Amino acid sequence: MSDEKEKKSLVKRLFKNEEGSAFFQRLFKSNKDKSGFISGKESRRISKANSKIIKQYEAQKKRKNVSESEYVTEMKDPKNIVEFENLHTYFFTDAGTVKAVGGVTFSVPQGATVGVVGESGCGKSVTAFSLMQLVAAPTGQIIEGSEIRFRSTVYKEQDGQKVPIYEYETDENGAEKIKERQKLDKRGVPLRDKQGSVLIEKVQKTDHNGIPLFETEEKVYNVAKMPTEIMRKIRGREIAMIFQEPMTSLNPIFTIGDQLDEVVLLHIPGATKESAKKRTYEMLKLVGIIPENVYKRYPHELSGGMRQRVMIAMVLACTPKLIIADEPTTALDVTIQAQILDLLRDIKDQISGSIMLITHDLGVIAEMADFVVVMYAGRIIEMGTAKDVFDKPMHPYTIGLQKSKPSVNKQVDRLYSIPGNVPNPINMPAHCYFKGRCEKRIAACDGEYPCIIDVSSTHKVACHLYMDENTAKEGK
Repeated sequence: MSDEKEKKSLVKRLFKNEEGSAFFQRLFKSNKDKSGFISGKESRRISKANSKIIKQYEAQKKRKNVSESEYVTEMKDPKNIVEFENLHTYFFTDAGTVKAVGGVTFSVPQGATVGVVGESGCGKSVTAFSLMQLVAAPTGQIIEGSEIRFRSTVYKEQDGQKVPIYEYETDENGAEKIKERQKLDKRGVPLRDKQGSVLIEKVQKTDHNGIPLFETEEKVYNVAKMPTEIMRKIRGREIAMIFQEPMTSLNPIFTIGDQLDEVVLLHIPGATKESAKKRTYEMLKLVGIIPENVYKRYPHELSGGMRQRVMIAMVLACTPKLIIADEPTTALDVTIQAQILDLLRDIKDQISGSIMLITHDLGVIAEMADFVVVMYAGRIIEMGTAKDVFDKPMHPYTIGLQKSKPSVNKQVDRLYSIPGNVPNPINMPAHCYFKGRCEKRIAACDGEYPCIIDVSSTHKVACHLYMDENTAKEGK
């Protein structure tokens, strides 16, 4: 018998066999049955539909000469620096739409540290990338209806120019006037006009590094609707991010000094090479580094802890309002982790900024965070103050996370792990995403996904267990 005949015979036997028949049905059917197998025709249909959607979103981001009224908004609570409301971030792939973030709503108060915790793939980093407009495009897009409100400090402009802050002096009559001086060239020689008169200029105020100061005002932007061109003015200056692995974030072919100077020159108007270098030295000292030792070095010449400190110095160069720390201590050993966390805490107080701390380490969250947001499969399942979440965890997933952490005071044969797996983000179920792994599931868990309810003024949870209790309390 030839090989071709053997293959045909095998296929016939498989089709006659009940299990074999089911296998081929799954193989050739479309993805409607959620088996993970899709036909070439279905894949092409999905790709065509995705292409149409992606073009619309990309055109929105790339539009120019946009009126500010399209993306300027107001904060619901003026005490907040950032407000996420109903954030949906999807990835349009050939296998289907991955709902990485599916309706996230929380805020980051001014001067506070908010910890976002959850296992890998729960949507923590995608939430942060959405705020920075760094979601991997073109497949990744923030969906219409999402809002990310950010309270920004922008430079005032008059006739297309930034408005300087001038120095004042008192004249002989006791009245205040703008200080003036001779205008000099690069060599320090006074400049003259065509008639030979010395040119006079107003004296602009500068900071202690010699960087000119300009007038500013506060505006609230909806980042989800901002064009990319406008977002570049905020990203890096007012919202800065410390990435997980500094070696992949620093450019290996430029010195540390060049990379830090570039941030200052790019984001701070009026900065010169000399003033940028002074600012770089100041930031390196702030993070505990001797500037002379690292300014002319390359990233590979530094240790992991030193590189992470350089990343923090780069983030602080423009005194941002919000620092996003995405797993800032994962690549470091335990002793260096403690130093970096202490450094972040001290710096937050010095610059009166806020921190959005993303991690899977509950120990880091307990030490650093004022508020905690617990995410699972792209949604928030519990949030509250650190005391609420750690002293009285309510959602079975949060309880499972705490049980999974090794305990110093207990001896166990085997560490606890939450059973089961996270559902496929392409075909999310209509019911609670944690139902298949939950040890406390009830009949109501088969219904619709639970909404977030207020357990107290500071504590919220999305679980049918407490929804029933809440309903009973209200007498419904």
